[in-house]
Amino acid sequence: MGRTAATVVALIGACALGLAGCSGDDDAPPSVGEVATGTEATPEDASTDGDAMDDASDEATEDEATAGAAGGDADVCALVDAADLEEITGLTFEEGIFDADLSSDLQYVCNWTHSGDTLAIVQVLVLPGVGDMASQRDSAEEWLGETADVEVAGATDAYSVAAGSIIGMRVGDDFVQVSFMSADASDVTNTTVEIAEVAVGNL
Repeated sequence: MGRTAATVVALIGACALGLAGCSGDDDAPPSVGEVATGTEATPEDASTDGDAMDDASDEATEDEATAGAAGGDADVCALVDAADLEEITGLTFEEGIFDADLSSDLQYVCNWTHSGDTLAIVQVLVLPGVGDMASQRDSAEEWLGETADVEVAGATDAYSVAAGSIIGMRVGDDFVQVSFMSADASDVTNTTVEIAEVAVGNL
């Protein structure tokens, strides 16, 4: 049974939001269902730190937000391009769009969307200077199920989850997550690894 558009978008959004929670936020991340419906709960005792981050986010321009991506080495949307994705997947994609909603001072996110009728979304997420790789993998297993070790050229501690549609890995001091979501629910590990290797090569 194939994935629906709502499921794909929810899975990507939930995973990205969940990783943000691994970086020091004690509040539980929203559920996949909440992400899908846009009804994420806001804690009544939200911290002033969160308010300050929201204010800063409102003031930041897209260029300012992307300037520090990948630890200051590259714009996160420059890690993969549409030509790379077409060569790997056989599908045409629009150029990457910086995701200001999912990005923050802690992580940088870019999305590529297939330009045809078939549902396909690629996402690259970078958390600069992440110290504890194990917590990222633990979060992936908590949200999405069992993970498996994979080999990604240029990366260490790489793993896959969700039928290979998400690859998490360490690249230098950064945590990088690459997602390839489509309506096809079959295992896509090899495809996602190829995309991940392009992203790693451009860091």
